[in-house]
Amino acid sequence: MVFSKRHRLLICGFYGHHNLGDEAMLAGMLRLLQRCLGPNYLDQITVYSNDPEDTAMRHGVATLGNQFPRRRREKWIQWMDHTLALWQHQFFILGGGDLLRDSSTRDVATTWLQPLQRAMTLGCRTIVLGISVGEIWKPQTKMAIVETLNRVNLIAVRDQGSQEKLQQMGVTRPIYVISDLALQLTTTPMNFGSQAVSAPQRSAPKIAISIRSLTGRLPEIDQAVEHRFYREMAQIIDYLVETKGATVSLFPFQTEKPNDRGQDNDEDAINAVLQRSRQKQHVTAHGAFNSVEQALDVLQSFDLVIGTRLHSLILAAGLGIPLLAAVYDPKVSGFITEIEQQVNSFSIQQFTLDTVKPRLEALLSQSSQSQHRLIQAVERYRQQMTPIERKLCQLLDS
Repeated sequence: MVFSKRHRLLICGFYGHHNLGDEAMLAGMLRLLQRCLGPNYLDQITVYSNDPEDTAMRHGVATLGNQFPRRRREKWIQWMDHTLALWQHQFFILGGGDLLRDSSTRDVATTWLQPLQRAMTLGCRTIVLGISVGEIWKPQTKMAIVETLNRVNLIAVRDQGSQEKLQQMGVTRPIYVISDLALQLTTTPMNFGSQAVSAPQRSAPKIAISIRSLTGRLPEIDQAVEHRFYREMAQIIDYLVETKGATVSLFPFQTEKPNDRGQDNDEDAINAVLQRSRQKQHVTAHGAFNSVEQALDVLQSFDLVIGTRLHSLILAAGLGIPLLAAVYDPKVSGFITEIEQQVNSFSIQQFTLDTVKPRLEALLSQSSQSQHRLIQAVERYRQQMTPIERKLCQLLDS
């Protein structure tokens, strides 16, 4: 039987797992694709999803279930569904997110490379878009990445560090750097170019904080490191409330639904920090955001974002909100380097009240200057998307 390539585009990433950052990247990717495909773009796109109904509702796209099959029959049915979808689509996009990395507990990179490899076998033109490359220490992972990516039609990563890692591994295809896909959802503030880019500083600053669990992300981050980080974050909150009169709000970017299988739940990390805080009665712990749009609407009222979750920092930067980063992974340091905010970032192991206090003082006392520098740097980072958008649109039109 011969299948015709009746559909345009199949997207594969960490979607439908109720992670706000990944949903922001998908929304940003769809906005980018709209400029390539035209007003009927949603009719041409199918997305792999762990929660197909949720993804269809949020983004208005056709979906393909990508849940982990529990029974042999379910696995066979899913394989057939995915094979048919790959036969019927012209293009396959892997991205965005930190999909190429090793883990001490599971195979991450090779799992994500498998559908990309099948797409090539079944005649799709392939694109790797908006990913980052984490720590890779397994020889078989490096081999799989090089062999697969050297056959991809277009590769665009979201930071220079990822570009350099792939080149050092032996990927010889052109590797471009673009801004994170989620930045497609924000625009440069209207008053960009003026030193007076923010309203006068409030006497009681509003501070948003994003916290996540950390154990298992990297070999050097164990439970002791995680608990020490929670204690230090609680002390930072107490300092901000007691000495600055700050209004502090904690936001989850990853929450757990009944069908989720053992994934991170930021609400657990938030509770762990609050249990260690003297001022927890003065801190607001928010529930999950209903949408990326709601998150952007809420975050824009804050003076400072202290972030562990990468996309708490990316959305803050896109809105022109000064930030302080707790770096737990190369994807975070990669973004921080791209937007020239290294002075406002500290590793998880170094993230203590004594260490970050000078930067907190500077960010809160010099907010207009900090905001202006951030907006300039983010604008430079955004501009990397323009030439690659043209290449993407040309490929999709071919």
